[in-house]
Amino acid sequence: MPKGRKNQRNRNAEIQLAVGGDGAVIGAAGENAVVDGNAVNQHRSVTQIIGSLIMHIAGLGIILGLMVCMFQKFKGFDRVDAFYAAIVTITTVGYGDKTPSSEENGILIDEMLQTCFLIALRYLVFHTTLGGMVDDVCDLACHWNWVETHKSTIGIVLSVGSFLIFIGGGAFVISSLEGKSWKSSLYHSMASISTVGYGDEVFSSNKGKIFAIIWLLLGVPICEKSVGFLHQLLVKWRTVLSSFIGGVVCTLVTFVANAFCIVLQLVVNQFFTVLDMVGAKLWDWYANSPE
Repeated sequence: MPKGRKNQRNRNAEIQLAVGGDGAVIGAAGENAVVDGNAVNQHRSVTQIIGSLIMHIAGLGIILGLMVCMFQKFKGFDRVDAFYAAIVTITTVGYGDKTPSSEENGILIDEMLQTCFLIALRYLVFHTTLGGMVDDVCDLACHWNWVETHKSTIGIVLSVGSFLIFIGGGAFVISSLEGKSWKSSLYHSMASISTVGYGDEVFSSNKGKIFAIIWLLLGVPICEKSVGFLHQLLVKWRTVLSSFIGGVVCTLVTFVANAFCIVLQLVVNQFFTVLDMVGAKLWDWYANSPE
């Protein structure tokens, strides 16, 4: 067998032996680098990410267009109100100021069908296009080595910063456009970004509705992803902390057990020493006692 082919076979055998059962790969040349099985596909190429981002944006535009046309045709909303109703629907904020029902006739069959269709579109938009757009941007950013190296730190800063920007900045803009107090604006902002949407605070002016279209479309999915990232980070930290606490507890238990054994051994040794002394005294007393 040629020497080059033999070396190649040995190399392949080393690589196969280096593959762990859980998909982890260890360098065959003796390197200590351990790569997760998913790390091979961790990053898509820039072209794939941009293509996916374009598809998500196009899908979002098509579905939003359908929803806007539905609100304009069946409810007679103008363009701003139709966009506003569509965004409030797909983000599940649901203030209640723009609904498919008619005030005169209540909820009709066609309006129930419209509502079901809007709900289906909402899940398609929110979980596919909006969430996919955020994932695409995050994957694109991870192609920079500095971002990948400091991913956890940057993720924490961006997650906390997104809440401050969208909630605090949203409250400031709401206060300016709607003329509300700072307390009411902050309450409105938090109820909107959290998708609670009680309905007691809504946008009444066209400027406020235009702002809500952009603000909710960006803020709700980004803050949702931020919550997911922080939750995963907390779970990871909890696992590490549990392991650390478990190690500390085991160390303390071992230390206490060893200390107890040492003390017990000293007590036993002292007991037998005292017993020997008492026995010796008794023997001397018996030996020296007059008959």
